[in-house]
Amino acid sequence: MAKTIGYIQISPEEELTELIQKVAIADFATKNQLEPVEYIKEEIAGYIGWRERILGQKIFAELKEGDSLIVSEMGRLGNSSAEINAFLTFLSDKGINVYVAKTGIKIA
Repeated sequence: MAKTIGYIQISPEEELTELIQKVAIADFATKNQLEPVEYIKEEIAGYIGWRERILGQKIFAELKEGDSLIVSEMGRLGNSSAEINAFLTFLSDKGINVYVAKTGIKIA
């Protein structure tokens, strides 16, 4: 069975955004039949690259072909377009589905 991970990234000063991200991810997952969702929260500054986060060290390793990763917004994946594009390329090459909940789009 395919796994769905909801990734929540908050900076230390953004504690209130955790609930907003979780609600957006949960709503998207329900509407798109991607449940159950395993939520992984990471409190880390946005300028830290994905390879140094749980995102790159744990989540990337766990996801298999056909699994899904949902984020509330694209900026939660990295701190620059180049960083985000590299991560999406790696996920796409593994056959991982990536969704942005707030815009309702599939990006990989």
